[in-house]
Amino acid sequence: MKVEDENCFEELKESKEGVEYLDGNRKLKEILEKCKYVDKSAKNMSRNVENSSKLMKDGLSFRKLLEKRGFSRNNLLSSEVISNESINSHDKRKQKPKRSYIPPEYYSHLPSGVPDVLRENLIVMFIGLNPGIATVKAGHAFAGPTNLFWKLLHSSRIVCTETRLRPEDDVKLGKWDVGITNLVSRPTASSNELSKEEMIENVPILEKKITAFYPLSVCIVGKGIYEAIYKYKTGKSLSKPFEWGWQPQRVGASENYEGALVYVVPSTSGRAASYSRKMKEHYWNILGEWVALKRKERQNLDNIFK
Repeated sequence: MKVEDENCFEELKESKEGVEYLDGNRKLKEILEKCKYVDKSAKNMSRNVENSSKLMKDGLSFRKLLEKRGFSRNNLLSSEVISNESINSHDKRKQKPKRSYIPPEYYSHLPSGVPDVLRENLIVMFIGLNPGIATVKAGHAFAGPTNLFWKLLHSSRIVCTETRLRPEDDVKLGKWDVGITNLVSRPTASSNELSKEEMIENVPILEKKITAFYPLSVCIVGKGIYEAIYKYKTGKSLSKPFEWGWQPQRVGASENYEGALVYVVPSTSGRAASYSRKMKEHYWNILGEWVALKRKERQNLDNIFK
C-alpha cells in the first residue's frame, strides 16, 4: 500500500523541531525514509508504527504523523485484525481435519489384521495399538514407511544384528527373545478412528495373551494403549504428569505367573511428531540395556545346565 501523500517526511525535515530531532535520531530517520512506501502487509505496517513510536519523545509521535496523513488509529488496528484473521485462516487451511471414529466395516476390504509374532517366555513382548493401512497390506507389524519401530529396535540393540531388520524379518525376532502383538487387531488409517471404549474392551483379550505366553516384560508402544489398560484395571484415568519407562503395575498375572513388568514408550508412528527422535531413542536405549542384561543372565543359566 502506497502512502498517498509522500511529503510527510519532507514536512518533518522542514520544521525546526523535526530537523533537530532527526539529526539526533538516525534510526528514526531511516524508519521514516522507509515509510514513504509502507509494506503491503498491514501487520508489518503496524509493527513499523510500534517500533518507531518507541523512539519518539515528547509529543513527536510517528503514529500521530501517520494519522495526520490519513491513517487513523482505528484503521490501523482493524487492518491488523484483518491481517491476523487472514493469517489464521490460512494456517487452518494447511491443517488436516482430525479423524474421528470409523466402524470396522469401513475397512472390510482389507485384511482383518496382521499375525502376532509370539512364543513363550520372551524377554519383551512389544504391544502396538493396531495395524495401519500400510502395515495390514504388508502383513507385518509396524510396516508403515515413516514408522520408527524397526530403526529403534536396531539402534537400542534390543535386536543385535549387523543390519537393521525389516518388517518382513519379524519371524527372526524369537531368536532374540522378542515378540510383537497389538491391542486391537483391526486396521485403521489413524488411531483416532478407534474409540476409547473399543480399546478398553480389548484389554482382557490382550491380558489373556500375556498370561498364555508369560513374557518377562511388555513394552507398550504408545501412551494411549497404557491408558486403556490402566482404565480397565483400575477404573481410573492416568494421573498427571505421566512418566515414561517402567510402571509400578504388572499385567497378565495368574496363579503360576506373577505377571509381566510394564515399560511404556511413545508411539513410533510417523504421526506421533510431538516427541523428538532423541527422546524416543533415550527410552528405547534404557530398555535395550535392561534386555541385554536379562539376555546375558539367561545365557549364563543355559551354560550352567549344559
